[in-house]
Amino acid sequence: MPADALIRDVSDTAIWVAQYRAEESGRPDAMFRDPLAKLLVGERGPQIARDFGKADARYFAYLLAGTIAHAAEFEQLLAPALDRKPSELSPVERAILLLAVGWLLARLLRSIVRDVVDIAKCAEKSVSVSIEEVHPDDWTEKVYKPDILNSANTLYKKPGYNPLQ
Repeated sequence: MPADALIRDVSDTAIWVAQYRAEESGRPDAMFRDPLAKLLVGERGPQIARDFGKADARYFAYLLAGTIAHAAEFEQLLAPALDRKPSELSPVERAILLLAVGWLLARLLRSIVRDVVDIAKCAEKSVSVSIEEVHPDDWTEKVYKPDILNSANTLYKKPGYNPLQ
């Protein structure tokens, strides 16, 4: 990462969010007041907010559309990790978490497709990827036995675990 990059660490996103919170707090009709936001922002807050405006709008639209289309599935993925039901989250918390899941999934899929295209020397249009979420309690019956144990002769990478032992 270049030394002059505005966002150098994930913690810099806190400065970015604080910048917008400081701007909202300064409005006469503000929806909320956050007196500490301006202190956190410092000199870099406005620069980071300006730089983030250069984000890839096409990618964000793709991410947002995918997140909306798969929101129910993403909520099921998140539910076990939350301290409360997804329905009890504020709309902002819910949106951020769902976008994060969408971003992680999109990043994973891009990496898989890129590697397959690179290694197989094929066109991207020739690659399909399917991911199915399986509850941990169902893993042995739905995945381990049929796809791993019963397919040992065609399995190129075997897992380092055995839930049957």
